[in-house]
Amino acid sequence: MRPVTFPIFVLALFTACRDSTGTGNQTQPVAHIRIINSLYQGTPAASATPVAIDYLIDASTASPGVANLGGNAIGGGAASNDYQDVTVGVHSFMARIAGKSTTTDSLYTTTTSLPWVPRQYLTANAFYTIVVSGVIPATGAIPNNNVPFTALVDDPFPPVKVNGAYQARFRVINAAPYAAASGNGTTLNVFITPGPTPPAPLNTFSALTTASYRNASGYLNIDAGTYVLTIAVGSAIIVSQSTITFAPGEVRTFIIQSNGPAPAPGVANHKLTSIVDQTY
Repeated sequence: MRPVTFPIFVLALFTACRDSTGTGNQTQPVAHIRIINSLYQGTPAASATPVAIDYLIDASTASPGVANLGGNAIGGGAASNDYQDVTVGVHSFMARIAGKSTTTDSLYTTTTSLPWVPRQYLTANAFYTIVVSGVIPATGAIPNNNVPFTALVDDPFPPVKVNGAYQARFRVINAAPYAAASGNGTTLNVFITPGPTPPAPLNTFSALTTASYRNASGYLNIDAGTYVLTIAVGSAIIVSQSTITFAPGEVRTFIIQSNGPAPAPGVANHKLTSIVDQTY
């Protein structure tokens, strides 16, 4: 019997198809995800305390999910930016108090307070930050939307270049329920001023951007150098003020969280986490 031979173009097509399925050497694209825990539990809200959570992705706390993520903690991954890889496609998400064990324990609830397990499509090469923030009762059902499902789309891609050199860029994520004494959060103003000296009274100039509760400000591009970053409720109540030195090509996320309830919100009951998402 004569041996069977294939034209070269047929062999090339076969190889390309094999690699596109992932059985060859091609690397399949992934998405990236990290989790912020700013959950409080207690009744009344003025006496609530931070509480650890389990975060399940596709019903599992295995990475990119996380078990026992502490109160006021971020991520659970080993990397400094706490992103974890996740396959592209539709995934289910559930947050619950650490140690709980069923779907009925979900922090996400519908208009009838029934547990809800949201689903979302994650895009290849995209970056997401999930914000779990709110105040829930010490016991009983969790009222609708006390802890809404919030997945922010991040943009850790290169800053702009000016005269051939990269600027830096940053944004602020507002995960601070007790920026308002009620524990219901509020919109925060973001000020950035050059040099290491805190600025004059904030009511003498305008905020560059704002971050609503459980959301992020827009990204700001600035020249590399030292600045004072001030985050405030309006112009009168400062909840964070830090001297930051930005390197060229740096992309940062600043996450503002509450340390606990306070009759008068301020610097004492808030903390700021600075994360370098990427450097170019």
